[in-house]
Amino acid sequence: MRQSRRHFLTGLCGCGVLCGSGGLAWAGGGSLPSLLAPAYRPSDSDERGLWMQMEKAEQDLRNSNLRIHDPALNKYLTDLTCEIVGNYCPDVRVYVVRTPYFNASMAPNGMMQIWSGLLLRCRNEAQLAAVIGHEAGHFLRQHGLQQFRSIKSKTALMNVLALPLAVVGGSAAVQLGQLAMIATMFSYSREHEREADQFGLQLLEERGYQPSEASAIWRQLVAERDASFAARGKKTPSEPLIFATHPQSAERMETLAAAAAGITKPGRQYSAGPDRFAAVMKPHRGAFLEDQVKLNDFGGTLYLIDSLKDDGWPGELGYYRGEVYRRRGDPGDLQQAISHYRTALAFPDAPAVTHRSLGYALIKTGDKEAGRQALRQYLALTPDATDRAMVEFSLQ
Repeated sequence: MRQSRRHFLTGLCGCGVLCGSGGLAWAGGGSLPSLLAPAYRPSDSDERGLWMQMEKAEQDLRNSNLRIHDPALNKYLTDLTCEIVGNYCPDVRVYVVRTPYFNASMAPNGMMQIWSGLLLRCRNEAQLAAVIGHEAGHFLRQHGLQQFRSIKSKTALMNVLALPLAVVGGSAAVQLGQLAMIATMFSYSREHEREADQFGLQLLEERGYQPSEASAIWRQLVAERDASFAARGKKTPSEPLIFATHPQSAERMETLAAAAAGITKPGRQYSAGPDRFAAVMKPHRGAFLEDQVKLNDFGGTLYLIDSLKDDGWPGELGYYRGEVYRRRGDPGDLQQAISHYRTALAFPDAPAVTHRSLGYALIKTGDKEAGRQALRQYLALTPDATDRAMVEFSLQ
C-alpha cells in the first residue's frame, strides 16, 4: 500500500503516535511498545500458516461484492487509519464492507474490515478513530496471533480458516456470515481487550481527538440495544450482532470513561474531528440507512434515526422514519408513515423516493387521487427512474 499523506490534524501532536522507537506512551506511565516492527513478516510456522490463511481470506474479501469501492470513502478511511498507526501504514490494508451491523476488525496480517453499520453510527471522526485505534492495539500487540496459538488445536477454528468467502455473484447472506466468522474467530481475553482499549485511548489523545468519545460511542450502542429489546418487550438485553467482536457492557463503558478522564490533559484543546467525516459520508447515508431499515429492528432503528437528528438532514431522516413504520405495518403505522413522509417533504433534503412512498401509502388508505399526484411528482423529479414503468402502470 502506498504511504498516505498525513495532512490532517497537523500541529495537534508534536510527535508521531508510535515515534521513532515503535513504542507508545502508556496512560499509566512508561510505555507499551508494539510487538511488531514496521514491515514485519512472520518468523515461525504457526504464524506463517496463520498469515497464509488470512491472505487467502483477504483475496476473497478483495473480490467480494459486499465491498464498497467508492474512491473518496476508501481514501478517507485509509488516510485516517494511516494517521493512527503511523509508521505501520504500509502494513495495513483497509476494506470497507457494506453490511448494516457495527463492526471493525484487523487481522494479524494487517487486513482491516470496516463495516458500513459502524460508519452510520459514528457521530464524528473521533468516535471512528477510537474504534480504529482499538483495532490497531490488537494488531500491534499481536493479540490475534496469541489467541490463535492458544486455541489452534480446536477444529472449529481450523474449519473457519478453511472457509473461503463467497465472491462476486455469491449470496450476500453467506458472505456476511463468513466475514463475521473471520472477524470473530479471535475472541480476545479481557486482558487483551483492556490493553486494546488503552492503546486506542492513548492514540486518540496523542492525535488531539477528544478521549471521551471512545466511551460515547459505546454508550450510544448500549442505548440502541436497549431500545431494540424494549420495542420487542424483552427486559433483559443480550449482546446481539451489533457488538460483533466487541461485546461492550455498561461496566466496560464506564471503565472507558474513567480511563479517558485519566489521560485527558488539563488545558489541552481536543477536537471531535474536522467536518470531512460528514462530507465523505453524505453520498452513502441513504444506502446505509436503507440497509438498517431492512433489518426490521423497529426500536433500534428508530433510536438510531433519532440520534442522528442533531447532524441535520431532517428530510432524509424523516423519509426513513416513515419507512420504519411502513415496514412494521402494525395498526395505525401506515398513517404514521404518511405523516412522516409529509413532514420530510417540507425540507429540501427529502429524497425523491419520499413522493413514491407517500403515493403508494395514500393509495393504500383509499386516497387514490392524492396518491397518484405524489407518484406523478416522483416521476417528474426522477425522469430516469429504474422503476418508471412500474409507477406508470400504477398510475394507469
